[in-house]
Amino acid sequence: MLLRRNPQFQANPPMRNLDPSGNKQRKSLKFFLLGLVVLIVGSLGWITVSGIIAFKNISAKNADDRSSFFRHNGEISPDELLGEGDSRINILSLGVDQAAGLADSIEVVSIDPINKKMALLSVPRDLYVYNAAEKRQTKINEVYNSGVASCQAAKNTCDPKVDAGGALMKKTISDTLGIQISYFAKVDFNGVKKIVDLLGGIQLYVDKAIYDPKYPNSTNTGFDPFSIKAGLQNLNGETALKYARSRQTTSDFDRARRQQQVISSVRNKAFQLNFLANPKKVTDLLSTVGRNFKTDLQSNEIVSLAKLVADIDNNDTTSAILDNGPTGPLVSSTNTVGQYILIPKLGQSDWTEVQEFAMTALPEPYLIKEAARIKIVDASGKKDAGTALKKKLTSLGYAVSQVELASTTQKNSNITYSADKPYTTALLKRRFGLKPTESKSGSHSEDIVFTIGSAFSLK
Repeated sequence: MLLRRNPQFQANPPMRNLDPSGNKQRKSLKFFLLGLVVLIVGSLGWITVSGIIAFKNISAKNADDRSSFFRHNGEISPDELLGEGDSRINILSLGVDQAAGLADSIEVVSIDPINKKMALLSVPRDLYVYNAAEKRQTKINEVYNSGVASCQAAKNTCDPKVDAGGALMKKTISDTLGIQISYFAKVDFNGVKKIVDLLGGIQLYVDKAIYDPKYPNSTNTGFDPFSIKAGLQNLNGETALKYARSRQTTSDFDRARRQQQVISSVRNKAFQLNFLANPKKVTDLLSTVGRNFKTDLQSNEIVSLAKLVADIDNNDTTSAILDNGPTGPLVSSTNTVGQYILIPKLGQSDWTEVQEFAMTALPEPYLIKEAARIKIVDASGKKDAGTALKKKLTSLGYAVSQVELASTTQKNSNITYSADKPYTTALLKRRFGLKPTESKSGSHSEDIVFTIGSAFSLK
């Protein structure tokens, strides 16, 4: 069945400018499933021996994907940056339907540890991507289970300590969006129910009554109709899960908002109960979640993340959604067997615009910190070359103040700077292969002047 887009999202397209003044629930959302990770193991020093043992049961080996921020102990030199966005800590949050074997919700939780900001990027489960485990195109929500199955079939070459499904999902999202995903955090639906019930339920406001006659039963063999009234509601684990999952009468985009609302309510209730200050409660939570939760974040990284997140103000948390709206980078389609899918507007194999969208949502923190003003001087003699470069640089997080057309053309390109912006110049050098030189004239009104010649090629 084709999903209809919720009018709310049509009227309010994905936030390319990442305005933090959006939906109240999003604004109050400090973290998505990362909140569960921190909630579960954010205070390891207080957890009893049984809790530490329980943590080992939910911990997976990281397949050498650790973030650059942690690799360099929070001190990344300009020449160590691998590219724009490299200093961010990106965590893939997965809500998995074990019965169906599908990833029901997919979010990238991205932390900017330099400027103390956070961003959430929602990825639709109908996104049509290359599934390396099956060597064919599938929906993104099938990739996790494919990774697990592939590992089971290759026992001799598959490391059992690595969560193969999580590892493949990270690689697929990284390749598709053009960003580095360093970690994953996965929780299944039983885990969500157990957490909510352990907290004694949650309270949230239902904007609009829902009646879903085709909500799937626990075995996905039939229906278990679900309804909830509008207004302030107290939800147990079962009802909270149904509220977050119901999609028959609403869009996937509206459902994503409700999922964020549930997780935000879980976080708020945990803090109200002063949960982390009670070793027994944390240990009970670890034991309750058990096999329903998995992450390749290591204990020391989680403690560091908890400290980073604690310093981030709600107003510095933004969100964006990959969608098929008028300004979104995706378009609705069907595959060869008639399944509803989402593919790039530029064509099924052209992810350029999707990757630009992701980079706009998750800009490089050091570019934000330095805020270097860049002027482009177009001496290429080619139509709109300077404008094209401005668009590219802007999507990557650079601040381009103006584009100027040179009176004469030249073959070679060059970059000069009049202000000390080491990270910005290092990233430009890495991307374009041009060594920036300091301007001796001191006449620059901008920090950096990027002059492009006729031999310039946009990368």
